Amino acid sequence: MIKNIKGERDQDKPDPHDAIIWNNSDIKIEGQPIFFKSWYKAGINKVKHLLQQNGGKFLTSEEFINRYKVKSSFTLYYGLLSSIKSKWKITATQKQRQTGNQNWYDNVENLSNAALHRIIVEN
Repeated sequence: MIKNIKGERDQDKPDPHDAIIWNNSDIKIEGQPIFFKSWYKAGINKVKHLLQQNGGKFLTSEEFINRYKVKSSFTLYYGLLSSIKSKWKITATQKQRQTGNQNWYDNVENLSNAALHRIIVEN
């Protein structure tokens, strides 16, 4: 019986990938909800719009810019991903993690300024 109740509760939880990004009190950068007009006009409204087609992992910054043809700094894009990941304690890369393959941005801890600088310098 407890398993049935827990299963019903889990089904009632909204999918974080369907969460709206803009002006969402749960997704903040520097403590403030965000809204990027150019991104909104490009059709980016939900967390799932930041995922690769198969829904398995987040787009890289380059993939994001190429798909939506919007201007975005590297740090702004990964800052948004960090905010999303830290809110729901999830990653869109769970399937990827299960296989052992990881991108450098899979852990929120890896999004420090030093880590970002190291990535920029290495590339």
